[in-house]
Amino acid sequence: MTRIPRLTLAISVGLLGVTLVLGLWGWSQYYAADPRHNFFDALYHTLLAITGDYTYVVVEEGKPLNLQIEIARFTGFMATISAIFGVAALFLHNQIMRLVATWRKDHIVIVGASDFVLDTYKREKITLFETEENVTRFAPLQPDTIVLVGPLTKSTATGPTLGRPKAVVFGGSDTAQNVERAQIWLSEREETDEMPELILQVEDGSVARDLQLFSGKFRKAKLISRSDTIARALITSMAPTDLAKTRAQDHVHLVLIGLGSVNLAVAEEAALRCHDHNLGPLRLTIIDVKIDGAHARIRRERPKLYDLERAGVTVKFIELDALECCSSDRVKNLLDDEAKFPITALVVSTGNDTRNTAIAMRLRQLQTERMCLRAPIFMRSDSLASVSANVVRDLTSGVVPFGGSRLDDEDLELDRLYHDLAEAIHERWRALGKQPPDPDTAWEKLSNLEQRPNYRAALSAVELFYAAGFVPPVGRRVAGLRVFGQAANDTLGDDDLILKLSEREHNRWMAERTMEGYQRTDGYRDDEKKLHPLIQPFGDLPEAEKLKDEVNVKETISRGIEQYEAADNAPCWRMRRRIGLVGPLTVDAKKTGEDVLGAFNQLIAEEPGLADCDLEIMTPNAPGFDRLGAIALATAWKARTDRPARLLLLNVADPALVDRIAAEHVADDEDARKAAVKRMESETETLSALEADGHLIRTVDCRPLGISNADLDHDRTAYGTGIERVQDRILAQADMMIFDHENGASWTQKAITRWAALEKREAIVL
Repeated sequence: MTRIPRLTLAISVGLLGVTLVLGLWGWSQYYAADPRHNFFDALYHTLLAITGDYTYVVVEEGKPLNLQIEIARFTGFMATISAIFGVAALFLHNQIMRLVATWRKDHIVIVGASDFVLDTYKREKITLFETEENVTRFAPLQPDTIVLVGPLTKSTATGPTLGRPKAVVFGGSDTAQNVERAQIWLSEREETDEMPELILQVEDGSVARDLQLFSGKFRKAKLISRSDTIARALITSMAPTDLAKTRAQDHVHLVLIGLGSVNLAVAEEAALRCHDHNLGPLRLTIIDVKIDGAHARIRRERPKLYDLERAGVTVKFIELDALECCSSDRVKNLLDDEAKFPITALVVSTGNDTRNTAIAMRLRQLQTERMCLRAPIFMRSDSLASVSANVVRDLTSGVVPFGGSRLDDEDLELDRLYHDLAEAIHERWRALGKQPPDPDTAWEKLSNLEQRPNYRAALSAVELFYAAGFVPPVGRRVAGLRVFGQAANDTLGDDDLILKLSEREHNRWMAERTMEGYQRTDGYRDDEKKLHPLIQPFGDLPEAEKLKDEVNVKETISRGIEQYEAADNAPCWRMRRRIGLVGPLTVDAKKTGEDVLGAFNQLIAEEPGLADCDLEIMTPNAPGFDRLGAIALATAWKARTDRPARLLLLNVADPALVDRIAAEHVADDEDARKAAVKRMESETETLSALEADGHLIRTVDCRPLGISNADLDHDRTAYGTGIERVQDRILAQADMMIFDHENGASWTQKAITRWAALEKREAIVL
C-alpha cells in the first residue's frame, strides 16, 4: 500500500472512532429521559452521521442537539469523505500522482533507477518513473518523492507529467536503453536555455566516450556511472600518492585483481590522478583468470587504457586465478615483481562479493604465512553501507572494504565542489585570453566533451593538495577542499614549489590527452585527428603554455582559500609537519612527559606557525622514550590546538618481539624481564588508547619481504640492521627531531649523528 492510501485510511479510522465515541455519548444523553430508546437506537443514530442523515438536522421541538452530537455530525461526514478519497487514491493513485507531478517545479525526474541514482539525488525533490517490481527493491525513499508506477516504455516521461524539472535522469541499468529513451525525449523537445539538464547513467566506457558522436543533441548531456563513482571515491580515500610517499616508495604500484567494470574505472582514475613530482610513473599490475577476456573487455569498454604506456604508466598483465594464489606457482610472477617494485595497494573487485571475500582471505594468508604482498587489500563489497573506504590504519596489510551502495554527505559535497572548481578553472583560463572573452566560450556554452578537461583538473585537486604538502583533517577525506589560509598563501608565494606543481599538472594533462588518443605533433593542433603540439615535456613548453598550468594550480589553491574563509571554523587541509622521536629503552615516564612538553613549547616558540599545521609523530614504536614521548607529544598537541595528531609507528618487528628483545637488554634476570615486558605492554595499551581521544594511529611493517619475526629473533644482526633502517626512514621524512640522549644510548647517538649529516633544522636533544 502506498503512502497516500495509508494516510487516508489512518485519518478515516481516526474520524470514525471519534464519531462513534461522541455519537454514542451524545445520543445516550439526548434520549436519557425517554424509555422508548435504548443503546441500539443511540448506535443507529450515531452510524447515520456517516451519511449526513437528516436526523442530525431535524430535532424534536424545544430539544436542541448537544455538543457531542454536533461534533459527531461533522466527524462522521468527514470520515466518509476521507474514506472515499482513500479508495480513490488506492485505485487511482498513479493517475493522481501524475496530475500532482504536472505542477511540480525544480525537481529531478528519474526514469528507471537504482539505489545509486536515488542516493545521488537524495537531497533533491524526485519524481520517479519505475516499474512496481523494481520500486519494492529500493531502500526507503525520501518523503517528498513522487513515484509513478508502470511499465517503462520508450516514451516514458516525454509527456506533461514531467512538470518543470531542473534535470531529467535516465538511470536504468541498461546503458543502451537509457540512451534510446533519452534520444526520444530530446526529439520531442526544442533545445532552449530553459531546457532541463539531461543526465544519463552510462556504465559502458565506449558509449560514454563517443556518445556525442551518436547524436549532437547529447553534447551537453551529463554522464554518471556507479563504477566511476566508486573508483573516484576509492582513489580519494586511498590517496595512493601520499600512501606511497609515506611508505618511502619510489612509485605508486597498484595491483588490480579482477578486471570488471570497477577495476577498469580504478585503472583509468589512477592513471589520471597519480602524479607527483616526488614519485616516478604509476605502475599497474592487472590479474585476471583469463587475460584474453580481460583484453577483450578493455577493447570494448575502455580502449584508451591501451594508451597508458604512452602516458608513462607501466602496465603488466598476469593470468592467475587469485583463489589459487596460495597454492599456485604462478603467483611467483607477482612476488618477483613486488621485490623490484613494492606494492602500494591491492584492489580486489571481481563483480561477486563472495568471490572478493575469498580472494581477500587468500591474500591475507599470503601476507601472514609468506610475509609478502606488503600492502593494504581494498576489497569491493556491494553490501557495504558506504561507497568510500574507511581510514587505512595498517599501511602494509589488512583488508579494507569499499564500494557499497550509499553515498555519504562528503561524497555528495565533493561532486558539487568539483563542478564549481572546474568552472572557476575555465573562467580563469578565459581571462588570460582575448579580452573581452568570447561569449561562446562561456562555461554554460561548452559541451560535455569541452568541459571534461576542466573537470579532470578539478578532480586532481586532492592529489595537488597532497603534492603541495597539505593533508586533510583526521577522519575526513576532502574537508570541503578547504585549505588553511596562511599555509595556502605561503604555498602561492613559493615560486619553486608552484613550478613543480605546474609541471605535475602538465604531466597529468598529458596523461589525460594521451589516454583520449591524442598524439604529439610538431605542427598545429587538430582535434579531429587528435594531434596536439603541447604533448611534450614541461621544460620544452613556451612560457605562455606553462602559465596555463600555473593558472590551474593557483586557481585550485585559491579556491581552497575561499572555501576556508567561507567557513574558517570548519575542518580544513593543513600543511603537514612531521616530528620524529628517538630515544633509549628505559626512561622515567613522568620526566619524559615533562621534557617532551618542554621541547614542544620550545618548537612552538621557535616556529609559532607550527600550531596551525597538521602534526604527524613518527616513532620506531620501541618501548621507553619512543612510546612515552609519542604519548606525551600527542597529548600536548591536543591540549594546545584542540586537534588530534597523527602517529606513524614504524615497526622493525612485531611489538611483542620488540618488547621481549628490549627486556633482554634492560633486565638481567627472568623476573626482571617479565616485569619489564609487562611495563612495556602497558605503554602500548596507553599508546593505543590515544585513538579514543581522536588521534589517528597508523602502522608500517618494516620487515624485509619474506622475513618473519622468528628470523629476526634468531639473527640479531639483521634485527639491528632493521632498527637502523627504521631510524633512517624517520630521519629522512621528519621535519624536526626530538632525541633523548640522557642515558647515552649508542643507537640514539648514531641517529643524532645521521640527522646532523642531513643538514635539516637543529634537533632538540633532551
